[in-house]
Amino acid sequence: MPDSRSSQPKARTRPRAHARPFKPFTPEQLAERAAAIPVINFPDLPVSARRDEIARAIRDHQVVIVSGETGSGKTTQLPKICMQLGRGVAGMIGHTQPRRLAARSVADRIAHELGQTVGRERGQVVGYQVRFTDEVGPTTLVKLMTDGILLAEIQSDPMLRRYDTLIIDEAHERSLNIDFILGYVARLLPARPDLKVIITSATIDSDRFARHFGTWEGAPGSGRLIEPAPVIEVSGRTYPVEIRYRPLGPTTPSSYTSEASPAQPDETIEIIETTDVTESGPMQLVLEDPDDELATLGYGMGEDIDVETAICHAVDELSAEGDGDILVFLPGERDIRDTEAALLDHLKGRGRRAGDDKGAHPGDIEILPLYARLTAAEQHRVFEPHRLRRVVLATNVAETSLTVPGIRYVIDPGLARISRYSNKTKVQRLPIEPVSQASANQRAGRCGRVAEGVAIRLFSQADYNSRPRFTEPEILRTSLASVILQMASLGLGAVEDFPFLDAPDRRAVRDGVALLVEIGALASGEPQERRGRGDRSRTRDERGTRDAGNARDTRADQDASGTAPTARDAEQPDAAPASSQYRLTGIGRDLARLPIDPRLGRMLLEAERLGCASEVLVIVAALSIQDVRERPAEHQGTADASHARLADPHSDFITYLNLWRYLAVQARDLSGSAFRRMCRAEFFHYLRWREWRDVVGQLRQMARALGIGVGPVGEPSTGDVVEAARFGGAQDAAVRAVLAYGQGPASVDADQVHRSLLVGLLSYLGSWDETKRDYEGARGTHFTIWPGSGVSGHPAWVMTAELVETSRLFARTVARIRPEWVEPAARGLLKRSYSEPFWSVGKGAAMVRERVTLYGLTLAADREVLLGRLGGLVIDEAVAASRSHAPRAGSLEALAAGLVSASKDPLSSGSFEPRHFEELAAAREGTTARELAREMFIRNALVDGQWRERHGFQRRNEALVEQAREVERRSRTHGLVADEQARFRFFDDLIPEHVTSAAAFNRWWKDERRSHPDLLIYPASLLMPREATSGEGFPDRWQCGDLSLALSYEFAPGSPRDGVSMRIPIEVLERVSDAGTDWLVPGMREDLLTEAIRALPKGVRRLLAPAPDVAASVARWIEQAGDQPAEAVVASADSSPGGGAGTGTSVGKRGQKAAQADEPDPLSLDAAMGRLAAWGATSGRVSTRNSPAKASKKGAQKANAQQASAGASAGDTTGAGEATGAGEATGAGEATGAGEATGAGATGTAAQPGVNPATGTGDSTGTSPAFAPGAIVGTGSHAGAVASGAAGAATPANASGTAAPTRRTLTDGPVLDALAHAVRVLRGVDLSEADLAHARAHLPDHLRMTFVVTDASGRELGAGKDLAYLQRSLASDANKAVRTAVRAALEEAGEKQARRNKRGRGSSGKAATGANNTASGAPSPTDTSTGSPGGESPSTPAHGATATGTGPRDAAQASSPDPTFHADGVTQMPTLPRSITQTSGTMTLRAFPALVPQGSAAAPAAGVRVMASAAEADREHRAGLARLLLARVALATNRVTTRWTGREALMLAASPYADTAALVADAQLASALALVDELCTPANVRDPEAFETLVAAARDAHEDRVYQILSHVVRALEASAEADAAVRSHPQASLKETTRDVAAHGRTLLYEGFVSATPASALPHLARYLRAGAVRIERAASSPGALGRDLEDMDRIHQAEADIASARQALERRPYEARSAAALTQARWMAEELRVSMFAQTLGTPNKVSMKRLLGVLAGAR
Repeated sequence: MPDSRSSQPKARTRPRAHARPFKPFTPEQLAERAAAIPVINFPDLPVSARRDEIARAIRDHQVVIVSGETGSGKTTQLPKICMQLGRGVAGMIGHTQPRRLAARSVADRIAHELGQTVGRERGQVVGYQVRFTDEVGPTTLVKLMTDGILLAEIQSDPMLRRYDTLIIDEAHERSLNIDFILGYVARLLPARPDLKVIITSATIDSDRFARHFGTWEGAPGSGRLIEPAPVIEVSGRTYPVEIRYRPLGPTTPSSYTSEASPAQPDETIEIIETTDVTESGPMQLVLEDPDDELATLGYGMGEDIDVETAICHAVDELSAEGDGDILVFLPGERDIRDTEAALLDHLKGRGRRAGDDKGAHPGDIEILPLYARLTAAEQHRVFEPHRLRRVVLATNVAETSLTVPGIRYVIDPGLARISRYSNKTKVQRLPIEPVSQASANQRAGRCGRVAEGVAIRLFSQADYNSRPRFTEPEILRTSLASVILQMASLGLGAVEDFPFLDAPDRRAVRDGVALLVEIGALASGEPQERRGRGDRSRTRDERGTRDAGNARDTRADQDASGTAPTARDAEQPDAAPASSQYRLTGIGRDLARLPIDPRLGRMLLEAERLGCASEVLVIVAALSIQDVRERPAEHQGTADASHARLADPHSDFITYLNLWRYLAVQARDLSGSAFRRMCRAEFFHYLRWREWRDVVGQLRQMARALGIGVGPVGEPSTGDVVEAARFGGAQDAAVRAVLAYGQGPASVDADQVHRSLLVGLLSYLGSWDETKRDYEGARGTHFTIWPGSGVSGHPAWVMTAELVETSRLFARTVARIRPEWVEPAARGLLKRSYSEPFWSVGKGAAMVRERVTLYGLTLAADREVLLGRLGGLVIDEAVAASRSHAPRAGSLEALAAGLVSASKDPLSSGSFEPRHFEELAAAREGTTARELAREMFIRNALVDGQWRERHGFQRRNEALVEQAREVERRSRTHGLVADEQARFRFFDDLIPEHVTSAAAFNRWWKDERRSHPDLLIYPASLLMPREATSGEGFPDRWQCGDLSLALSYEFAPGSPRDGVSMRIPIEVLERVSDAGTDWLVPGMREDLLTEAIRALPKGVRRLLAPAPDVAASVARWIEQAGDQPAEAVVASADSSPGGGAGTGTSVGKRGQKAAQADEPDPLSLDAAMGRLAAWGATSGRVSTRNSPAKASKKGAQKANAQQASAGASAGDTTGAGEATGAGEATGAGEATGAGEATGAGATGTAAQPGVNPATGTGDSTGTSPAFAPGAIVGTGSHAGAVASGAAGAATPANASGTAAPTRRTLTDGPVLDALAHAVRVLRGVDLSEADLAHARAHLPDHLRMTFVVTDASGRELGAGKDLAYLQRSLASDANKAVRTAVRAALEEAGEKQARRNKRGRGSSGKAATGANNTASGAPSPTDTSTGSPGGESPSTPAHGATATGTGPRDAAQASSPDPTFHADGVTQMPTLPRSITQTSGTMTLRAFPALVPQGSAAAPAAGVRVMASAAEADREHRAGLARLLLARVALATNRVTTRWTGREALMLAASPYADTAALVADAQLASALALVDELCTPANVRDPEAFETLVAAARDAHEDRVYQILSHVVRALEASAEADAAVRSHPQASLKETTRDVAAHGRTLLYEGFVSATPASALPHLARYLRAGAVRIERAASSPGALGRDLEDMDRIHQAEADIASARQALERRPYEARSAAALTQARWMAEELRVSMFAQTLGTPNKVSMKRLLGVLAGAR
C-alpha cells in the first residue's frame, strides 16, 4: 500500500520523524484553537440546504454516511458543518483524500470560502499534509491529508487522539488504504466514543457502508443487525449534465487494450475472472447508436475510426456547443501522448501545446496533459487562468475531488488502467479495463460545475448498464503484504478476523503471507502479543540471532507457493492459511517501523550485514519515490542522452547511486538557483530530488533507531571534479568524477550492493530465454527489459525492482546478477529435486543430479552432488511404487527410485516430504540417502571395481574372481562363483557406517591396512562355496596344422560370443581351416551330443530319449572307437544287429569316394574348360590338332599317372591328383606334396578332433583339404585356366616326414557323422542326411565355434560363425597384413644377417649355422612346388626365411628380388619362390609371392606382391605372367590392321571399343592369356629361364592367335548386326519384351573389354549366341503360340541367370576357390548354350544341355 511520511517544507532542514507521538492540547492551546474559528458561510449548494439534517446526524451518531451527487458540495461543506458543531477544537477534523493534488486543491477551496489561506500561521484553521509537505499549524482545525498520512500516524497514535472527527472522502474508490482505515476505525470506535466518522462519496454503496458501521448483535457481519448507520443522500447538483453515448463498436460490452487488439489468452482469463467482461476485437466507431432513436452525428460517415479519431470528432462536436473547456479521460501517459498528437494533427494550425499561446488566435485550442508524474507546477497549470479553450487530457487523477475551473464538457472512453495483482504470476499488473458505473458518473460529474455540461461517453448505454455499479475494491486486486505486516506489528490479529468492508481473497492473503515469509518478516508459530515500546526499541544486536533466522522456521510447513498450510487446508485444498498462525519476527518488527515497502526494508537490513547499508539506503529511497529523471514528450531524445551519461551498463541500481552522487556534488558546488537551472537543463526534477534527499534522511534516522549504522554515501571531492575537468574539459567533469569514484577503491563493491537488493527481489528474477527472446521469470512469467533501462545487451540473469504489465510485462530498474548469489539468499524457499542416483567412477561415490528451482525458475540444472551428503533424507518407497516402471521390491533400483523429485529442503513440494529417519522409524521402514550411498559405494567400487583407486587388495580380489569365473564359463554352470550379494555382505560387515565414498574409504583404509593388511581379501570359501570342475577338457589353444590359436570361453546365453571363441591373427587367416571345429572341445563333447540329439526331427528324436543318457553313452562309445579306422567302424556298424544299408552305407561310400584320388571331378575347372575346348573343336571354328599345348598336356598326364602309382605303391594317399574329363591333370601333388611334415602329426603332438595333419588330399582349388587344416598349398587355378602339371618328386626331407602311411579315424570326420555311426551301433537308429542336416541347422549357436579375427594390436576386425565369409570379406586386409608382417620379418632377418657379417662370420659359417638350425628343429622348408618343364627348382630363400621353389639354389640367390617381394613395373621375370615361411614371434607366417597385373592392355606391365592365399596367388600370377609375356611379344597396331580385309575393317570399326588401337590391344591380351594357359602351367613359371622358354614358344604363335581371335570378333559383330536388324524390323508391341531381351543380351556379350574377358574356348561361339537372337525374333513373330513359348522360356532363362548371379555374389563373399570359380564359369556359358537350345534349336549345340544340367553345375559352384 502507498507509503506516507512527514517532512519539513524547507529543503535543507533536518527531516522530522515520519510519525510524531501525539501530545494532548493544553488548555491554553484549546482556548486559542476555539478562538480561531472563523465566521462560517455556506454557499448555495445542495449540501448546504441540508446542513441542519447532516449536523443532527453527526451529533447523534458516531458514523454518518453522506451520499451526494458530484458537484453537490459535500467535500467542502462537510468540514464547515463540523466546525459549526464545535468539532475540530479538542482534536482536528481529519479530512482524507486519495491524491495529493486533491488534498491541496480542496484545502485551498475551503480556506478560500472561509476567507483564509492555507498555512501553518497562527489563526489559520485550514491546513494540509501530504508526502514531505506539512502545512499544519497550532490552530489548524481542518487537516486535509492523503489516506497514507493517516495510516502512518496510526503507528505512533493508535487511538488517533489528535482527531475528534474523521471525514473519509471518495470512499467509492475503495483503495487499500481506505479499506484498511475503515476497518481500523470500525474496531477503534468502541474505544473512542467521542470520535465522529463521516464517510462520503458521490457514488458510494450506501447500504453496504450502513450495514458495516451499524449496530450488531453478535459478531459484525455474521450476527443480527440492530440498527444500520444513518445515510443522508443529497440529490441535485449545481448545473445539469447531458449524457451522450457514442459507442465505438456494434457489440456490447467491450474491453480494450492499449494496442486496440484482443488481449493475450492469459490476459483474457484474467479479465473475465475479475470483471466478467468479454473480449472483442479492435474498437471501431459505428454510424448509429442502437440505443438512440435518432442517428448520431455519424463520426467518420461509416468508415472505421479508432479511439483517437473519435475523440477528435467529439472535440469538434463539443466545440460547436459553445464556450468551455473539455476534459478527456484516458488510461495512461502513452494514450495521452497519442491523443495529443492526433488532436494537433486534426486541428492543424488551431492546436497549441501547453504553454504555447504566443501568436494564438481566439479560435485556437490549447491541449494540456494532466497525470501524476507531472511536476507540481505542470499539474497546477490546469487551475491557472487562461484565454484559450482548453482540452485537458487527464488520467483518473482528475476523476474525484477535483474541480477544474472552466470545465464544461467531458469525453469519456470508459477505460482506465487499474492496478491488479496477478495471483498466477505474483506481479502487479496495470491492464486497461472498462471503468465501473460509479467511475463513469464521477467522470461525468467533472463538468456542469460552472455551467450546464455535456458528457460524451464513447460506449453504448447498454455497455454502461452491463458494467458493475461500483469499482472493485483494491483489497481484492492487490498485494496485501504491507497490510499484513502493519497489522502484525500493531497486534491487530489475523487478517481474516479484521473488519474489512470486503474480506480479502484468501489467495491474496496467502500471497501476502508468502512474501513476508520470503523476506523473513513472518515465521510459523503462535502469534506474539504486542510488545511494549521498550522491547520494540531494542537494537538488533540485543535481540540476538534468534529472530534473524525465524524465516527458516516455517520451511517444514511451506508448500510450493511458499505459504504455510494448516489442518484446515488439508480438508479444503482451496482454502488459504490463517495469518494468525504466523508470528512476527525481529526482521518483521524492524520492517514495520520502516515506512517503505517490506521488500525494500528487507534490502536495507541485509545491507547492514554485508557492509553497504549507506549505498542501499539511497537506492531504497530512490525506489520508494518517483524517478527524479524527467522525459518531457517534446524533449525525450535530449533527456535520454543527458541521463545516459550516468547510466551503468550492468545495473540500473548503480545508476541511482551515480545519480545521487552527481546531484549531491552539483548541489554542493553550485548555488541554489544555479543548481535548479542545472536540473531544468539536464531534465532532473528538483522537487523529487528534494523528496529523495528527505526520504534518505528519514530512513537514516529510522535505521539508526534499529541499530543499523548508516552514514553519508561517499562522493567525489571538489578536487576530484577539478582533476577531471583538467584532464577532460569542464563539460561533464562532475559526471566523469562520479563515474571514476564509483569504480574506485573508495566505493563499495557493487556485487555486495546487488546481493543486498537480491533478498527483497527473489520473486523478480529472470533468466534469458534464447528461444523466446525474452526473460523467463518466477512462476512461469515472461518479461522484457523496459526500453528506458540502461542495462545493455541480454544478460543471462537479471533482477528487477518491479514488473509492470501494460501492453506486455516490463521489468523496470534492472541489474545483472550471478545465479550463485540466489541460493544463499533464498535457501528457505528453494525447491530441490533429485534424479535417480548414479555411480561416478571418477569420484568413486554415488551421485545424484540436483535441480534447484525458485518459484519455478531453474537456478541449477543437473548439478552433480554426492548422495551421501543428503544425510538422513529418507527415500520413500511409495515414490518407487508410483512409477510407471515398478522395480523389483528390495532391489537397488527400488531404493534409488525413492529419490525422484525428493527435496533436501522442507520447503520443496516433491513427491514426498523429506523428514529425518528418526521421525519415520515408527511409521515405516525406509532407507536414508547415506545408507543408499554406502550400499552403492560397496557394490560399485569394492565389488565391481568401478573406481580409479587401485589398492593391493583390489588386484588380488580381481584375480581370484577371474579365476573362479573362468571355471564357471568353461563348465557353463551358473552359481559356482559367489554372487555379488555375497561379496557385498563380506564388505558390508567390515566397512564402517560412515564410509560412503572413495575419499572416506581412503581415509579409513590408510590407517586400517597397517594393522590388518589382508582384511579385505576374499577368502577361498567365499568365491567357490561348493565344488566345481578344475577346467580340464577346456584347452586354452587350438592346434590347426602348424598354427596354435588361442581359445576363450564365455557363458552368456543370448550373446553372440556365448560358447567357445577362436582368436585368429589376420596374418594367418587364410591358412586356418574350420575342419574339426564342429567337435568343439572335450569338455563340451557331451553337451554337444545332447543338443545334437535334441535338434533331430521329432520322429527320430523320440527314439533317442532321454537325450542326456544317450549322449553320454555315445560319448563313451566315440571315445573307445575314436582311434579305429573309419572303414572299420563303418563295417562294424553295417554288421551290427541294428545296422542296415541306410546311412552307414552312404557314409562308407563317401569315405570310399574320397579315397579315390584319381577319379576326375566333373565340376572341376579343368573338366569345364576341356568340354569347352571340345565344343570348339566339333564346331569347326578352332583346330587343336597341332596345338602346342597338346604335347605338354600329354606329358603332364603321364607324369601324374606315374606319380600316383608310385605314391600308391608306397602306401601314400595324400599326393594323388585329380584328372579332368579332358585329360588335363590337376595338381593334388602340387598342392600339398607327399612329404609335408609341418602339421601336428609331423611333430608328434595330439591333433584336434576332425583334423588329420598327415592327410593331404588336394583338389583343383589349391586350398587345404577338409581334414588337413595345417597343410600348405603351393598352387591353385583360375577361371578359364588349365590346371597345373604333375607333382614334383619328394625331397629327402619330405620323405622323412611320411615314413608310415596315414589312416582316417572316426574323429577325423564331422561330429554328426560320428553321432550317426554311434546311434546306429548303440540304438539301431539310422539317421539320414536330411536328419543330420536338420540337426546341423537347429544346433544352438553356443555349440558352434566363433571365429574372431584380430590385428596385430589385438583389435577385432570381424567375428562370426562362418569362417569362409570372414576369409573372403577380410581377404584384402589379410594380404596387407601378411605383406607387412613378412616385410618386417625379412627386414629383421636381414639386420641379423648383417650383424653376423659384421662380426666376421664367413659363408661357411652361415651354411653350418643353417644346417644346425635345421637339425635342431628350427623352421625348415614346408612347401614343395612342382618343377618347371626342365625339371629344375628355382627356389629363393630370402635372408633367413625358408622359401621353396624349383630352381637351383645358387641361381636363386644370384637373381634374388627385393627381399620384401614388393615391386612395380617389372620388365624382367624375377625369381619367385612358391611360398615363404617365416617365424614372427610365436606365429609362423606363410606367404605366396606372385606376379600381379599392372598397366593396361595397350601398355602391359606386371608387379610383384605377396599373397596370403595360394589359390589367389596362382590366379594373380597367371594374369601378371600374361601381361609380362605380352610386353615381350606385343605387335604393332599397324602390323595387325594392314592384314584386314575391307569387310573385316568395316565390321571391326563398329566394335564397342573406343578405337582400333584399343581393340587390337585387348585382342593381344586375350592371345597372351590363351598362350600362357596352353604353353605352360602358369604357377610353375617362376624364374627367368622358364619365362624365356615361354616367350620363345609364344612369339611364334602370338600373331596367328591374334588374327584368329579377331576373326571370331568379326563373326560376332556380324551376328550382332543381324540381331539388331531383326530388332528394328519387328517394332510390334507384342514383341517388345522379346526384342528388348535380345538387345539386352547382346550388350552382355559385346562390350568394351569383352575380347580378353571371354574365355578362349567360348570366343568362337559368340557369333552363334548372337545369331540366336535374330532367329528367336523371327520365330516369336511367326505365331502367337510361338510368342507365348518364347516368353515362358525367357522367364526360365532369366531365373537361371538370376541363380548364377546369386551364386557369383555368394562366391565373392568367400575365399577364392578355383573349383567353384570354374563351375561358375561353366554355368555362365552353359546358360548361353541353353539360350540357343531354347530359342534357336536350328543352330544346334555342341553338347547336350538342359536346365537340369545347368542347375547341377551351378550347385557345384556353391
